[in-house]
Amino acid sequence: MPIYEYQCPVHGIFDRLRLITENTTKSICLLDEDCTKLCEKIWSKPANINIGKPTIVFHNKLTGETETAVNDFDQPPFGYVREELKNSIERSKFEKEESFRKNVENEVISEQTYLNREAITKERQANIRAKMGSYDHQTQALLNAAMERTRNRKFKPKKTEVRFDVNHRDQSNMIVEAKRKIKVK
Repeated sequence: MPIYEYQCPVHGIFDRLRLITENTTKSICLLDEDCTKLCEKIWSKPANINIGKPTIVFHNKLTGETETAVNDFDQPPFGYVREELKNSIERSKFEKEESFRKNVENEVISEQTYLNREAITKERQANIRAKMGSYDHQTQALLNAAMERTRNRKFKPKKTEVRFDVNHRDQSNMIVEAKRKIKVK
């Protein structure tokens, strides 16, 4: 049976257990036996999802960059707007957007690094080819073989085997053993 709160105009607030099937909007006062007034039900307030202090974020509308404030008194940098993320839904949305943006930035940086390494490797090989005329036949063959091996090198992914064992004698926790098998050419 649920508990409902009622307010008597004379005696104040009281609680009462009522069946769900009963009319729960009015009740007789239970604080004083002589009181015969009808008391109105007090409607509960909705739950407040704004628990805790808001997260303060500085957002630049032109560039799309965001910064999180360290404390409540931080002022936004020039060109940034102060925003408060008041509830958990806003915070989680902001965190998802930030993580997506950072993942995209990391992918761009990784691709640039890869392209820079490729360009440096090609430049080195071009310099070696230019100097090859001054080397003897065996040295040229060794350098060509090394450059060909560098171009065709493909690393296989590391394989990990995981085995789960349970010690049934003393009922200890599961033991995890991981063995890496690395195959290198």
